[in-house]
Amino acid sequence: MKLIETMKYLLLTIIFLFISNCSSRPTIIGKTVARDSLAKDTYALIVPMAKRQLECERVESVEVITSNVFLNGKAATEIWLAKACGKSQPYTVSYFPSPRGGVMYNVSPITEPPMPPILGKTSVKARLATDTYMALLKIARAHLSCEVLEVEVSESLLNGQQITEKWTAIGCGKSQIYKVDFSPSSNGSYTFKIESEPNSINPSSNKVDHEI
Repeated sequence: MKLIETMKYLLLTIIFLFISNCSSRPTIIGKTVARDSLAKDTYALIVPMAKRQLECERVESVEVITSNVFLNGKAATEIWLAKACGKSQPYTVSYFPSPRGGVMYNVSPITEPPMPPILGKTSVKARLATDTYMALLKIARAHLSCEVLEVEVSESLLNGQQITEKWTAIGCGKSQIYKVDFSPSSNGSYTFKIESEPNSINPSSNKVDHEI
C-alpha cells in the first residue's frame, strides 16, 4: 500500500513539474541567432523591462525582427519587440563573444525603432513602417511561396491625413504589388490595410488583404 501511495506521489510530482516547465517556456516569435538557452535568458531579461516600461502586468508576445539582424564577425545585433496592453517596446539585443569563452549579451530599450530594410521612401514613421513591413512579409511569403528578398516603396500619396502607398515584395524571380492604406484612428495613431494589386506579376494572389 505504501509503495502504491509513493508511486502516486512521484507521478503527481512529475506531472506538476512537466506542467510548470511548459507554462514557463518562453514564447518567442521569429528567429534569433542565439541558441535556446541564450534566447531564454534574453527573453527573461526583456519581459520584466517591458512590464515596467509599458505599465502592463502581462507581456503578450516577444518578437525577433530577423530582418534587422546585422552580423559582424562573431558579433550580432538584433531588434526584439515586446507587446503588452496594446502597446509595443523595441529593444536592441547585442550578442558578442566573451573573453572567457561563450557568449555575452546586452539588452537596451530604444525609443524609436530603426526603419525596416525597405527600398524607396515611405511617408509613415519608423514604428508604423516596421509593423507594416512585418505584416506584408507574412502575406508575401504565402503569395510568392518563398522568402521575400526585397520590399520596395515606389509610390506615396497623401490625401489629408490619409496615406496610400504602393509596396512591392520581390523573391524567387517574382514580385507582388500591394496597395497599403494608412488611416488615422480616434486615439491619434494610425491603422493600416494591405491589399494586393490585380495587375501584379503574380496575379493569382489578388484576393488576400490584411488589416490591423
